[in-house]
Amino acid sequence: MSISNRELSELIMLIHEGDSSAFVRLIRLTSAEIKKFSSAFNVDEQTAAEVYQDTLISIWKHAGTFDPKKQRALPWLITVMRSRALDRRRINERNLFRSGLQDHLLPVDAQDDYLEQLATKEKSEFLWNSVELVSSRKRDSLLLHFKHGLTSFEIANRQGVPQSTIKSHIKRGLNELRGILREHEFF
Repeated sequence: MSISNRELSELIMLIHEGDSSAFVRLIRLTSAEIKKFSSAFNVDEQTAAEVYQDTLISIWKHAGTFDPKKQRALPWLITVMRSRALDRRRINERNLFRSGLQDHLLPVDAQDDYLEQLATKEKSEFLWNSVELVSSRKRDSLLLHFKHGLTSFEIANRQGVPQSTIKSHIKRGLNELRGILREHEFF
């Protein structure tokens, strides 16, 4: 990259003021770096491209949070990208978990035989009973997140705790649930 920290910082400050030409210039100057880091965080090219787009949107929206006295510009941009990459990973994991739950919770098509319907119902009941075995704080966070579709931010506001606490509860709750399901040879 052939731009100084001072120049890059000035561009970010101009973006905060709504200067779209500064935004275009920032993209031209930093896109290779941001794309390189985005690719490193993501398994496939499509997800990396989505993270890159999310990063650009975040830079535009949150340029005012950048403080050139406290941080250097390029590391701030990479931090924004990293946050978007982690958000995307969490969304993908949540969707995968939900689809896994739906595979066991959705009713079987009418043409399927009775035994298959019974097996699916038993798996569904076992899965939700297993969620009940997860320790209370983690269980509550899991249910609010996966069953009711609340974000960790919404759960944190509801419970009056930091968002990072809720994220930890969800992650640890999933690990605990996986252990319970493996112990009972669910998968």
